[in-house]
Amino acid sequence: MFYLETSSLRRLSGKITNPEILKKCFTSGLSIFELLSGMTEEEYDKRRTILKKFIDSEINIIWALPNEMLKNAFPDISFTDVLSNTLREIVQVVLESASFIKANQMCGSSNLLADLESLARLDEHLSGMLNSIYIHGSEFMKNQIGRNKLKAVYRFTKELESNFSDELRVAFNAWRQWGIISQIAINLCMSLEIDGWENQLERILNSYSGSLQFYYEAISHYVEKMIMEDQIPGKNHGLDLSHFLYMENNITVKMVSDDKFIKGICNGLWPRKYRSSKDILDLG
Repeated sequence: MFYLETSSLRRLSGKITNPEILKKCFTSGLSIFELLSGMTEEEYDKRRTILKKFIDSEINIIWALPNEMLKNAFPDISFTDVLSNTLREIVQVVLESASFIKANQMCGSSNLLADLESLARLDEHLSGMLNSIYIHGSEFMKNQIGRNKLKAVYRFTKELESNFSDELRVAFNAWRQWGIISQIAINLCMSLEIDGWENQLERILNSYSGSLQFYYEAISHYVEKMIMEDQIPGKNHGLDLSHFLYMENNITVKMVSDDKFIKGICNGLWPRKYRSSKDILDLG
């Protein structure tokens, strides 16, 4: 199975002619969202054409957006997703609208504008969650091995890597076992405005299904690197990392992407699970 991330959707539009290969491909509501996000009048025809070719190809699409994918990993969180339905409606509007102006008019007349604003905040939420995980992990490690020593690691990483990097990783491993999962659950509850979630947190965490393994490993790898190098998470990396949600725990799924950041995560963790768009075209 091949998961097509946004960059590969753009590159492969209309080019997968082998029906047997197409059957093995799927994409997500997140990729569709990114394709439509920030669409301008100048780019409208091009993006609409890409979208139409994939919809017409009947490629399998997991329409759930990241919040729903995260929620599915915690069955005890009560949440009904409406934004994935909004996304479907917007896609239909774009397919039926020959111009950018017409699409905007149809969105306005069908009362989609309020939901469009919620969709637009998706990137902000995912970035906020990544920053929260980063801050929590950084503070934990400072408390574990000492702030001054951590500053020394930051300042002299190359010279002291053999002495201090292992200590950093031991501290990080001690935190990430449940620290990352708990931060995901907390941020999800806050984003969904779950009433009284603080009193339900232990039960929610105990309901975790384990289905976030690839996403968890990708975030863990990235956050560790940011802390080790004394950097802060990139602006769009929360959204980028969310593509790993759609791999779930399926060991047969390969990530298809031409994005350098996503390629770097794959090569750092699972080199055999990465494919470029060219690799897919070469399959015939």
